[in-house]
Amino acid sequence: MTTSLPKRRLIPRWRRTASTLDLAEASFSARGEPRAFSLDENQLARSIAEWRDAPTVGHLGDVLAFSVDPKLRDDIAVVAREALQRQASVTAAQRALIATILDEHDTPTPAPDTFEICNPATRREMAALRRTLRINPADPLALLDVAQFQLSAGNPKLAERSLRSALSLSPNSRIVIRTLARFYVHARRGDEAHALVRKHARTPADPWLMAAEIALAGIAKSAPHFAAKGQRFIHEKSARYADLSELAGAIGGIELSSGNVRKARELFRIALRCPNDNVIAQAVTDQSLLAIDLNQPEQRKVALSASEAQTLLAWEALNTDQAELHALAWHSEEPFSSRPLQFITTLYAIQKKYPQGINLAHRGLIADPRDATLLANLAYLLASSDKLELAENCLRRPTRVASDYIDPVVLATSGLIAMKRGEYRAGDELYLEAIARFRARGSAKMESTCYAYYARSAFETAHTNRGAILTMALEAYEKAKSADAAVILRQLDQRVDPADQSESVRRLSQWIFDEKSNSLIQRHGVTKAGAPALIIKK
Repeated sequence: MTTSLPKRRLIPRWRRTASTLDLAEASFSARGEPRAFSLDENQLARSIAEWRDAPTVGHLGDVLAFSVDPKLRDDIAVVAREALQRQASVTAAQRALIATILDEHDTPTPAPDTFEICNPATRREMAALRRTLRINPADPLALLDVAQFQLSAGNPKLAERSLRSALSLSPNSRIVIRTLARFYVHARRGDEAHALVRKHARTPADPWLMAAEIALAGIAKSAPHFAAKGQRFIHEKSARYADLSELAGAIGGIELSSGNVRKARELFRIALRCPNDNVIAQAVTDQSLLAIDLNQPEQRKVALSASEAQTLLAWEALNTDQAELHALAWHSEEPFSSRPLQFITTLYAIQKKYPQGINLAHRGLIADPRDATLLANLAYLLASSDKLELAENCLRRPTRVASDYIDPVVLATSGLIAMKRGEYRAGDELYLEAIARFRARGSAKMESTCYAYYARSAFETAHTNRGAILTMALEAYEKAKSADAAVILRQLDQRVDPADQSESVRRLSQWIFDEKSNSLIQRHGVTKAGAPALIIKK
């Protein structure tokens, strides 16, 4: 799963506006102390009391103004229902807003296994956004959310129009700039994404935009323009750790790609002092290379609320149920993104939940018809469902869009199709060729995973040499312990465990207890492998 996903980069995330406003990304300012977006529950209570004493349109408007905060919606729904029951004075706009609030409040959340292409909750949310824009067409944040739904529904031109409108309304908004850049990445227009951020007047003084420029340079295959300045920004501590997090992670990614693991660890240490969900997910993804301890309070707190990180951690622990749960939440947060669906469709392929996987693959291809991984996953799911001709037709599409990356996967799925037809020799040749290509690429975990799929296919098709193939798969697993391979081999009644890195990880800080002074001090810095959490100084 994690081994079969395309390379992850620390590009900006495109979250819903309501969740973004509480983050450091929305509050950083080089001109003074940042203030996070928040609404006062006590002030809401006073506004409700004032409306009940004098139920005027103005007092009701004061109450309804708090509905932008999802945490306060329950209290506002009570007032909204009360206003209707009392036949209180309301304007047309207030009546429309009340209807939206009550509709959202009274409708249960769909179950996570509801896989409609556009479920009722999504339609209601989109309708609410349209009503918001009718009242205030110049709301750039509402336009960002509208664009996300438009892209998810397969309307990239409409999404781009909404995003460009948001940028024209708020040309210096960091959130808008980063969101439009993320759209360009999705549309495979990496050069435009990089140019947008690199040329913006705000970028030289903004660590969030510098981080985006550095990450996007890799996609555009250009040299990062702000890497050196970003280094100085970090060295001089020109902002809070929360605002330097993605910047340090982006530069750390460059060092990691260059083989400078020591420098990368130090930069990720800074990035993880006060990380966001994007940095945590990147650190989890690169954990096999970084080998750093992510179980400290600063990281654990963020990881618990980061669906992508939780998905990856659960999968590496071979907890497939939790991985599925978190992956569905991740998809809900970023419905336009292929990456969560790449994970879930691979998971369903492994779990043999073929109809659900096919449904979700089609959903992802609406938003991104050219995603090679989703196309390859769909072909495997169709082949596993004995829809061999459809699978073969599907295999021709990923080869056209990303042959270098996806060729071995296409070969392996072609091997499954051949074995299902009883053409075992052809199936062996195709699987072994795929394995050889992964080996030539240096992808040991993908080689291990491919061997596991090969063994499962052999058992499912009653291959006469299935015992020997399983032995080869177990040998490959011992050389490179892929979580994907482990789950498949367990299905074949093999007792395999996930890789254990607990003894080799490095800590990002240590506690020093001085017996003479009776003091306990936290010392920040990357330790040696296997260092203890506490040192007692005699």
